[in-house]
Amino acid sequence: MDTDLYGKMLKEKGDIFIVAVGGNDITPTSQPKESVRRITEIVNEISRNGCEHVYVKEILTHGNFSKCPR
Repeated sequence: MDTDLYGKMLKEKGDIFIVAVGGNDITPTSQPKESVRRITEIVNEISRNGCEHVYVKEILTHGNFSKCPR
């Protein structure tokens, strides 16, 4: 996680936050309970900061974009 960007987001006190967990955030050695704990911790921290609407997106995977038109 980019902690500088995360800190800036918390200072902005947005109305809506979207937490997108990427494929590089969860590795083959990651423990599911630890991943859920960390996501929950992030959501709770954003909520305590005054944001009423926090959404967690599905885990985004790295795609194969070689067939996309340029």
